[in-house]
Amino acid sequence: MEAPNFAPKMASSIAHIEGKSRVLCEAGGGAGWKMSLGDFKKMADWLFALGINFLTPHQVLLSVKGIRKRDFPPSHFWQQPWWKYYPEFSHYVSRMCFLLSQGRHLAELCILFPTSTFQALSPGRIKSEELKKLSKKIDELAKNLLGYHYDFDFLFEEAIEKGKAKVGQGKIFVGKESFSILIVPWAEVLSKKALDLILEFAQAGGWIFFLGKPPQK
Repeated sequence: MEAPNFAPKMASSIAHIEGKSRVLCEAGGGAGWKMSLGDFKKMADWLFALGINFLTPHQVLLSVKGIRKRDFPPSHFWQQPWWKYYPEFSHYVSRMCFLLSQGRHLAELCILFPTSTFQALSPGRIKSEELKKLSKKIDELAKNLLGYHYDFDFLFEEAIEKGKAKVGQGKIFVGKESFSILIVPWAEVLSKKALDLILEFAQAGGWIFFLGKPPQK
């Protein structure tokens, strides 16, 4: 599943689950030669807001001869008219990455990513229409929450299967994170351990919101 709001949040959520302080993302590729430095700053700021704190530019080309000119531009080098301003931008990015690598992430809300449902809808290497629709709905959910300034993490069934998520004091604890609200989106199929965690969280007084049909299998 690849989506502008899901992919960065997925990476930062996994980092939080695993207790990692740095989240790397390659950025600034595929926007075309017309991309301005201002466009790249908007991209960087959005990634920072989604939990990314270690940016690497997509490519730095010594030459744009031949096919390289069209190989997922732009190049973050002297070919750009804004190259002379790049040092100031790099200093800004490095300061932001350092700042966002300090402290601890806090969010009350987590979204259970329905891995089992994705697997049930996947016929193989070709994505089914149902799978595409589910991917879009989850990305739209992330977009809407972020649009209303509700921060969150994704909680993956794989983390639950590995015993990384625990319930206590009316919250779900994952790594250094603690969540008092759980959203279960369009999860018609769930693993037994994920369902057990949901039931335990409900019994502990946690807030749970189901979107779509509740788990059937």
